[in-house]
Amino acid sequence: MALSRIFDLSNRSLAAYKNALDVTANNIANASNENYSRQKVTFASEKADISGVLRLGSGVKLSEVSRVRNSYIDNQIQEKNTSYQYNSKKSEVLGRMEDIFLETTGSGFSNSLNEFFNSWQELSSNPTSVGLRNDVLNSAKSLSSRTSDILDGLDDLKYDVVSDYREKVDSLNLSLKNLKAINVEIKSQQGNFRQSPDLLDERDKILKELSSLANIKVEIGDDEIAQVSIGGISAADASMVKEFSVSITDGELGIVTSKDGKKATLKGGELGGLSDVYNESIPAVEENFLNIVETLKNAVNDAHSTGYSITDPPQTGTLFFIEGPAGELQINSAILNDLDMLATSGDGTNGNSDNALAIASLLDAKLLNGDDLTSNYTEIISNLGNQVQLSENMATANNLSLEQLDSAKNEVSGVSIDEEMTNIIQYQRSYDASAKLIKVADEMLQTILNMV
Repeated sequence: MALSRIFDLSNRSLAAYKNALDVTANNIANASNENYSRQKVTFASEKADISGVLRLGSGVKLSEVSRVRNSYIDNQIQEKNTSYQYNSKKSEVLGRMEDIFLETTGSGFSNSLNEFFNSWQELSSNPTSVGLRNDVLNSAKSLSSRTSDILDGLDDLKYDVVSDYREKVDSLNLSLKNLKAINVEIKSQQGNFRQSPDLLDERDKILKELSSLANIKVEIGDDEIAQVSIGGISAADASMVKEFSVSITDGELGIVTSKDGKKATLKGGELGGLSDVYNESIPAVEENFLNIVETLKNAVNDAHSTGYSITDPPQTGTLFFIEGPAGELQINSAILNDLDMLATSGDGTNGNSDNALAIASLLDAKLLNGDDLTSNYTEIISNLGNQVQLSENMATANNLSLEQLDSAKNEVSGVSIDEEMTNIIQYQRSYDASAKLIKVADEMLQTILNMV
């Protein structure tokens, strides 16, 4: 019986340290896997046998394979990731909106505006010049074209934002479905294995994906099941998952539950950044720009309609711009067909240029918000630039925090090759010793048999 006990103890030890070596080998294999958490083994003594007055140990067993994590760091990474993706996406889209205005290239609206009024100034020096009148018409066409380009660009940007938004919502729904599936699998395996490290790593990877897309709240119970809420709406656990749809209501972009239309409050992630730009930034810029264009149109029309053309007889009351779709500067066809219809004269005589000077002076006139049109436009571009810079700075700060947190996570959960090699030597020696013990027991058994 004594020898069989030694064999049993040695076999258990061999199995335990063989499994420990398997875990260590798995750690080394995943050393470069950023979604992998280092696994550690926990050894425990087998239940002791009672032999008379003695309690004899029954050897060792591998009681648990667990992953090494710090839940506080994990939570911080999720929060910072949400903020980083929000500011990064916002910065990206705001930067695209800034590019629409082309102010850094010298081909922007402000340049076209100056050229338009300067052409009137030059025309005032020789009001009957065909060439100078052509310059006014061409500068007006350029200003009209630049205005349309900006408004079309803003419309295209809104379309692109919605398209990107739909893709992100599809990714959100897919991640939620995957999370439920992982939760179900974790739940089904817990009875036998207590903990499934690989599944938990996969679960955390999905949680990171979700935190990139939206502001989420995660609750993980003792059973390791993750319950996730998005924007205040319970979205997924082991028993249910909700699907979200894109909603554009009263010009506001958001997500709602597909089944009952409940709206999520997005404050972070890529979806939050896209929503904020679509709902706030683009409409504010568009409204301010349209105010400038409308004020410009009205001011030029008021001044032009009081002047006289150089036709025979002179005509007055002619509008320079006609009514069209909001934001468009459509030049009066009468002027397009006859340059003499440009109202340069203030008294009806051909050599008079008072009205051309009056129109040219509109460049510096306080027409909107107590300031000239150029200053109003510059404020739009300046505010937009400040928003881009602020978002970039916030994204940079968030990214720095993420790098620090990732470093802290790697110190806890990352695989150290040196440490794993130390474990290999330790487990190998224990394995060799167990095998040696079997050999000793076998030699003892042969001795007994030979005596018989």
